[in-house]
Amino acid sequence: MEPVDNRAAVLVAVCCTLLPVATVPAVLRFHLRITKGSFGKDDWCMLLGLLSFVCSVTCALLGIHFGAGEHLIDLPDENRRRAIQCWWLCYLWYAVTMTSTKVSIGILMLRIVQQKSHKNFFLAGIAITAISGVVYSLLTLFQCRPVSAFWDGDADRCLNMNVVIIISYVYGGQGIICDFAFTFLSIYVIWKLQLAKRKKILLIPIMALACVASVATVIRICYCYKANNPDFLYETITIVIWSTVEQGLAVAAGCSATLGPIYRKITSKITSLGVQQCHLGSEDARGGNLGGRGGVSDGGSEEMLAYSGKNDNLS
Repeated sequence: MEPVDNRAAVLVAVCCTLLPVATVPAVLRFHLRITKGSFGKDDWCMLLGLLSFVCSVTCALLGIHFGAGEHLIDLPDENRRRAIQCWWLCYLWYAVTMTSTKVSIGILMLRIVQQKSHKNFFLAGIAITAISGVVYSLLTLFQCRPVSAFWDGDADRCLNMNVVIIISYVYGGQGIICDFAFTFLSIYVIWKLQLAKRKKILLIPIMALACVASVATVIRICYCYKANNPDFLYETITIVIWSTVEQGLAVAAGCSATLGPIYRKITSKITSLGVQQCHLGSEDARGGNLGGRGGVSDGGSEEMLAYSGKNDNLS
């Protein structure tokens, strides 16, 4: 009995997992910014990133429905065309998602950094990301003329796939460099801000999430060569899997960094609960003689739980 190839099932699981992972912090971010009246350019870019990620996931799932992940020889012609068309749309939405998300993060950091050299660095990163994203999107759109030649299998009307793969390597390589540069400079800048140590520590997992998204980029690039395989839908599903991981984590990391008020509420409640439990335990140990003094004053609680940071751009 031949082993069952479950890569299509893996893609479905990845889509169903990463979609809420990205959507929940994004919705919370937009809610906070709207209620505070501070919905800015970075939020518009992230909104575009979220919407394009939803489109990418939708196209990936439709591709699975039409037979993506299966061998071309096993698919009816119409299903093959539909599946390849969905894959083509996935590549297009991937470029839009990653470009808009990185630009959003760059604009956010411009609101935080103070030194001119840091601002120039992020401005350069935004420009490089935007230009490369537009170029890659145009490559996806016009590598075949007409566009339908891509899913019709008319290779004579398309750019040589080896050239496309090389451009994909270049695009992915500059993306990796920008990702890690953005991440580590952001960590440095945030650590230098006048924020409470506890607030800085909360940001570490968020930055780590951004690093994981960059690692997903590295892994995806390692599979780009499969795009030149004749059994296209079967061999390239790994690329789509890691592209989905990359997009979802990028949106999640970019949005989670702005959820300061929610983190403060959660940590405040947890800390308050812990203080109350400790105080109640102390009362029990004393036989209840201090029953009239069991509460913690609001002022003391607020002083204990308040953050001393002066910069509110992350909240």
